[in-house]
Amino acid sequence: MKQFSKYRAFGLSALSAALMLSAGGVANAQQYDAEAYKKMQQQAVEDARKMAEEMAKASGVDPSKMGTAQGAQGVDIESYMNTVMKNPGAFASRAQGVPDSYPPMVFDDKRPTRLLWGNMLDNINVEPDGRYKSNAFLVLFPPYTDVDGNEIEYNKHRQERMHLQIIHDGDMIADHYYSGTEQNRVSTYFSKNKTSVRNVNPDFMDHYAFMKPGNYEFRFMIDDTPFQVATFRLDAIESDDPYVESDKVFMASGLWEEYLGVGFASSVRRMTPMGQPDTDLYLQFYARNNDPQTAQAEYYVFAEVYRDGKQIGNSRAHVEVGHQWEIQSPSVRTGLPGDPNGFGEDIEFKDMKDGKYKVVMYHSNMDADGNHTKVPGAKSATYEFEFKDGKFVLPRHSDLRRAKKNQIVDGGGSVVWVKPKSGTNPWETIGK
Repeated sequence: MKQFSKYRAFGLSALSAALMLSAGGVANAQQYDAEAYKKMQQQAVEDARKMAEEMAKASGVDPSKMGTAQGAQGVDIESYMNTVMKNPGAFASRAQGVPDSYPPMVFDDKRPTRLLWGNMLDNINVEPDGRYKSNAFLVLFPPYTDVDGNEIEYNKHRQERMHLQIIHDGDMIADHYYSGTEQNRVSTYFSKNKTSVRNVNPDFMDHYAFMKPGNYEFRFMIDDTPFQVATFRLDAIESDDPYVESDKVFMASGLWEEYLGVGFASSVRRMTPMGQPDTDLYLQFYARNNDPQTAQAEYYVFAEVYRDGKQIGNSRAHVEVGHQWEIQSPSVRTGLPGDPNGFGEDIEFKDMKDGKYKVVMYHSNMDADGNHTKVPGAKSATYEFEFKDGKFVLPRHSDLRRAKKNQIVDGGGSVVWVKPKSGTNPWETIGK
């Protein structure tokens, strides 16, 4: 019953505390959406009844003597709810302590909590009309015990302890809470459960929100402890294209264009443990249409792959995208320029040898015979990584011992994400 101690300090009865916990979270919703407010109020009443029964049991009170509409102190539930709704400001701030009132969690410094990188990039993506929908996130190594030794159940009622603070130009505009599913000690999926009342922009009261241009920080938290931070910029660019949904196109820039993923997967592109002999080498990158004057773009991205200075293969992607970042996963094959076998065969894990690898990527043209040439004036980027003893050597930003706190780039063991070593960002010209 530790979660109720903060409210008893206000001199509240068991039922009053339960009502405040349930009602405070919807107190500010009334002024934004009447229908949603009514549904939330009804749910809050039901939650309050259940919580009051739990609190009564813990206090030695027989719940059956509480009645259906009144609590142990003779407080009418519906009347109390109406009082709360008429005074939202007085109650909303008190409703914030629910997640914070649990015993502190034990974080493992040797296995820091972080997000799976590709999953994060997919789910902080903003749509071309400016909409953002908060989806599910895969958290690696979340804390699984508290300081009292109790195992944490992220999927338990009212234990939405993972939350996402969305900060726009320095101001927090939303705080999304998530419930855990498929929980284990290595990873847990968290899906959005509710939006807290703290500093919530009314645009965030629905399943999605319309974002404004500016600088964003997505701060992922467990209780009061941040474990991953992602930053990007969102611009609204004028567009005359009649097929664009509005006169402005929202385009995010930052993390999506800064990394190239190199990894192994089965032929159906399902993530599989690295080291399986039938897994193929492939590249992962995010692409989009960079031209706000056209709704869609179609182009080719070509990559030359080298080991210890010698070209061992190529990779090509036929990209068809709009203005939102979309992941591409072309395989790496053995074909070389002038090779009579054409593009060659997939390079598999068993074909990999220790060495220093280089990937040179650029925007390309393809002729009728399938040959690729670099688009005149196109920019390219060079990425380097090392493969040793059957695995990738982790770069600094992925190495748990050297990465910046809350900024670990984790590919889940089968993908390594690398930054360009030389050249300029190819995404400035690709898609135009």
